[in-house]
Amino acid sequence: MFNKITDEQLDKAIKITVILIIGSVISFAGYYLYSHYFGATPTVVEKAILETEKTVRANPNSHTLRVRLADLYFSKKRYGDAIEQYKIALDLKKKYGPALVGLGMSYMQKGEDKQAEKYFNQEIATASKHEMAGADNFLEKAYYYSGVLNVDRDDYKKALEFFKKSNAIKASASDTHLYIGFCYLNLKQYDKAIAELKIAVSFEPKYPEGLYYLGQAYAGKGDKNHAKEQYNKAIKYYKEITGKNYSDAQDALDKLE
Repeated sequence: MFNKITDEQLDKAIKITVILIIGSVISFAGYYLYSHYFGATPTVVEKAILETEKTVRANPNSHTLRVRLADLYFSKKRYGDAIEQYKIALDLKKKYGPALVGLGMSYMQKGEDKQAEKYFNQEIATASKHEMAGADNFLEKAYYYSGVLNVDRDDYKKALEFFKKSNAIKASASDTHLYIGFCYLNLKQYDKAIAELKIAVSFEPKYPEGLYYLGQAYAGKGDKNHAKEQYNKAIKYYKEITGKNYSDAQDALDKLE
């Protein structure tokens, strides 16, 4: 009955995660990643990679430099190279959160979900025991992407557990609220879905996916008027943002007419 979260939604979340990872490790690399995703030419990132490779050769035993380089490779979709550097970083510093999460994300992008889950689980097992677990960005991402993996398996109950833990660390992420609402939607807990999806669109009022799933939640309750309202908003903002028609929302709206 319900569609899964779009690839574009996951891609957006991963881009933001890369920026956060690098920004929290070394600001230099964070600058290049931010520039890459928000308007810089590829030449800038390639230059950053060359400079960082040179720095790593001069300081081969620095786990932070290895992660910096891996993050840059990740940004260019060089996942094999990123994995190699993350693993070296782990050899240099065991249970290092940025490397564990980076490995999970890299394997996830390669479609190797079991390997991705392995590294996310390692980060969760380690970081969740720390005193600062409630403010650990890497633990939050490990929970978040573990949730995504379980959504892909249609295991919405298990996914919901992970997303709630992610949300407990970072309650201001619209994507997390979207996923929580999406899980409730598929579990047919429509009131809870509506509550979470309303939070998601309160952070991003022109959030087409959030509005679309909110429409589905209202439709699930039999509230056609509110469902139509949300579908129309989703169609409008999707067109504004992408220049394309939101076929899923339009089809859902047509079925209510």
